[in-house]
Formats: sequence, structure tokens, C-alpha cells
Amino acid sequence: MNEAHNIATTELLCLGDQQKFIEIFNRNGYALALFQEGKTTECINILNEKIAMLSEIINEKKHEFSL
Repeated sequence: MNEAHNIATTELLCLGDQQKFIEIFNRNGYALALFQEGKTTECINILNEKIAMLSEIINEKKHEFSL
């Protein structure tokens, strides 16, 4: 969770993708609920998926800015 949060707050918001940030972190709340229910595998799968999405968005934006 911390890795996804750090990526989003330090990079994604700086790149102006607030709506995508909100959509991704709404799922973060769901993952927390799953964790509290003991569904750790589902929780980890959601978090890994969202970290991958954040990384992809950031890489796309970095490429746009480097052109």
C-alpha cells in the first residue's frame, strides 16, 4: 500500500492525472476492507494491479514530457 501511495502522491498527481488517482485509490479502500476480512490474497492482487497501473501511467507521462 505504501509503495502505491508514494508513487501516486509524488509522481501521478504532479503529472495532472487526479481523476485516475482517485479511481485507483478508491480500489485501495476496497483492498483494505478485504485485508481486514482476512482476504489477503485478494487484497495483494488488487494492490499489485493498481501499482502496475500507476507505473504504466507514470511511464507514459514521462515519455510524453521527454519528447
